[in-house]
Amino acid sequence: VTAVDAYSNTITNYAGTVAITGSDGAATYPSSSTLTSGTKSFNVTLKTAGNQTVTATEVGTPTRSGSSRTIVVAAGALASFQVTAPAAVTNNLPFNFNVQALDAFNNRVSSSASVSFTVSGSNGSAASGSLTSGFGTFTATLTATGSQTITATSGLITGISGSISVSAGPATQFQITPSTSPVTAGTAFSITVTALDSSGATNAAYAGTVAFTSSDGLAVLPANSTLTSGVGTFPVTLKTAGDQTITATDSVSLSLTSTSGPIKVIAGSATSFTVT
Repeated sequence: VTAVDAYSNTITNYAGTVAITGSDGAATYPSSSTLTSGTKSFNVTLKTAGNQTVTATEVGTPTRSGSSRTIVVAAGALASFQVTAPAAVTNNLPFNFNVQALDAFNNRVSSSASVSFTVSGSNGSAASGSLTSGFGTFTATLTATGSQTITATSGLITGISGSISVSAGPATQFQITPSTSPVTAGTAFSITVTALDSSGATNAAYAGTVAFTSSDGLAVLPANSTLTSGVGTFPVTLKTAGDQTITATDSVSLSLTSTSGPIKVIAGSATSFTVT
């Protein structure tokens, strides 16, 4: 920085204090300082890629200032990846996410790095690929509900996405689980009904009404019922010995139906005799 008069002559006896600022809000600028014989060198670190300028201003006299010519700041070496994914996706459905190559100050690096991906808990997959000018769009499929993340890796360089909320897909089946088997004819037991998507994840948002039938024509079955967070437990009494099943069906979408595995029913205590 050199103090000059209107004709660009150095003012060697300049006694003011100079503050250094600039167009780069992330830059590291030196503290305010006086000049020696009208001039002084300062250390500045610019961090934002693009065209930047540095300005010297006399402390207390903001109209007395001067700016550098344009300084072109290039991105530094590749330091990390920025992985940008949707905040919420559906279980087992593919979606796109973006990857940017960044330097230490978050400037995009024009990199053609080959990047591979991992999903938290191995709950999904994404095909590896290369960046073009430091950017790439890739496809992932997550296979478990809950909170997941995607990590991008190329050698020692990594980057991790924000939390991705994975919800179950539409209910396509019911899981019917008896509390015990075998059961005794005429003795009540419970069944748990769970609405599942195509991958077997619980669909907590299922809002339908479930109707019950059984291979046992004498069975005592629950009335049509709704589930809570995709799950419901109901009392059942089977009365006919042998292998029996229970079927749960959505009362509106009749194609949404599932049947339990065989439930073995054993005869109860003797209550009478049949004479033939």
